[in-house]
Amino acid sequence: MKFFSALALVCMSVVFGYAQTKTFTGPGNFSNAALWNGGTLPVAGNNLRINGICTFDNAAANLAYGTLNVGFASPGTLNWPASGTNTLNVTAVSSSIAGSAINMTNGGTLRIRTSWSTANQIFTPGIGTIRWNVTTANSILPSTIPTYYNLTTETGVRRVRIGTNTTVVNTLFVSTGIFRIQGNNFTCNGMTSVSGTIDSNNAGGTETFQNVVMNAAGVWNSTAAETHTVLGNFTMNGASITGTSTGIFNVTGTFTVGAGTSIMAASTWNVTGATTITGVLNISSATGTKTFGNFTVNGTFTNTAANESLTITGNLANNGTLNSGSGTYTLSCAARTISGSSAFTIQNLSLTGTYTNNGNMTVNATFGSAAGTLTQGATGILGIRVTNPNFTLGTLNASAAGNTVNYSYAGIQNIRTPNDGSYYHLILSGTSTKSLTAAANISGNLLITAVTLDVTASNFSINLGGNWTNTGTFTARSGSVALNGSGTQIITNAAGETFFNLICTGSGTKQLGGNITVNDDITINSVFDASATGYSIDLKRHWSNNGTFTAQNGTVILSGSGVNQSIGGSAVTSFNNLTLNNASGATL
Repeated sequence: MKFFSALALVCMSVVFGYAQTKTFTGPGNFSNAALWNGGTLPVAGNNLRINGICTFDNAAANLAYGTLNVGFASPGTLNWPASGTNTLNVTAVSSSIAGSAINMTNGGTLRIRTSWSTANQIFTPGIGTIRWNVTTANSILPSTIPTYYNLTTETGVRRVRIGTNTTVVNTLFVSTGIFRIQGNNFTCNGMTSVSGTIDSNNAGGTETFQNVVMNAAGVWNSTAAETHTVLGNFTMNGASITGTSTGIFNVTGTFTVGAGTSIMAASTWNVTGATTITGVLNISSATGTKTFGNFTVNGTFTNTAANESLTITGNLANNGTLNSGSGTYTLSCAARTISGSSAFTIQNLSLTGTYTNNGNMTVNATFGSAAGTLTQGATGILGIRVTNPNFTLGTLNASAAGNTVNYSYAGIQNIRTPNDGSYYHLILSGTSTKSLTAAANISGNLLITAVTLDVTASNFSINLGGNWTNTGTFTARSGSVALNGSGTQIITNAAGETFFNLICTGSGTKQLGGNITVNDDITINSVFDASATGYSIDLKRHWSNNGTFTAQNGTVILSGSGVNQSIGGSAVTSFNNLTLNNASGATL
């Protein structure tokens, strides 16, 4: 009769799916079959009852057991061996007898798939890991547990929230699902790794993290203006900052955007350390403010959808692609640099600090402010594509050997005088007229491309130390051009160049690269070479040679009108061809 009753119970268990319950009576190891009722170890699906002390040393770790009751008939304690790494995988955790305990001093992992009741139970986090794997419903971590060592949440499409002010001593890993903080104080003293979603939906409480890594497809969602304090570093690898409210991220350490495309939506960022973008960062919302320290783009930074304004308090370097959008970029620190191997354009630049440009930067719309100083470094290239009223930079220094300034606006521009007195290389491009506002000192080359350079009615002079190249128009009026360099200087204009006064001085050779017309005087105080090509010099007034004129195959034409032209100077001039085309004659 007993045999048939037992058989019936077994059959009922099979038919109705009842889980078998296995009871452990300690002290001893979980793997000791003699300590389990029936003398056999539990198998997957069994419910577990622990009486006495049980050390989870099971070699078949991570079997999916049923419920776990630590302390069923008498107080129970569950612990792990020293340096324990085994995972105990159960549906629900509870204790029936007061004084029971889960002690993870030695480590180990407890995986929970439905719920955890801490009544009658003491939890010691030690160096263990709680793996919260509740995927069938939204859940809440126990309100009586304020401290974890490692906490992993993997809730599928479900949400888990903390039930009290919580500290994670070492690592928080949001693997799947949503981890909600919801107004409690939360601190993670180690690494926070996010592959699922962190959800901040309540501005109450404080949130403090040490280091944060947001993995591919990880999300940080703010539906409340909570402040997230990161004492260390923040990394995004193809992750997203989202939300309907402006979460505030205060990052003391570095901010790194690694592999993948990361998205930064409505949020405020204050990054004290260096920001480095090696992957892709897209700014998708102009809500919130963004303040960074050193800002380096080695990958792609795109701000063209949101046109957000940024403040950079450190160095700015672009070695990748910087799509700035139309927001205002404020560079606000002293003794900092702009650098990088890739050219970039900023629509609106408010330069309130002191910066040296060693990169290749173009400013498109507004360039200021009065308090700012920009000094061109030796490798600096600066494109100025702004209208006259919008060029409000307080101090521009452009004399460093090797640097280039390009006035490239598609319209009228004034060429300001640098505060240190001179340009090195000067390019005039875009369209329309570029006008001098004072005498121009250019130590390097002057390049006029498809625009007009006008010395204005003030007849401002140009002192040039390098080559003169003109593919546009030079309006000489009554101004003087002095070629005063120490190296060879070439005058090039395929259509022929026209000067008013031309002065050749300095120790270098001045060489024609095309025909020239001089409407007033030409003065040679150095070496002036007509070149082997045989270019012509059409002179309207006087020739004064106090240096050396190398005629080669060239022609000098005296073609003045109403004035007796003279050929003079302290040096003897030898001409190849000399043509007099002046009814008033010429005097030797």
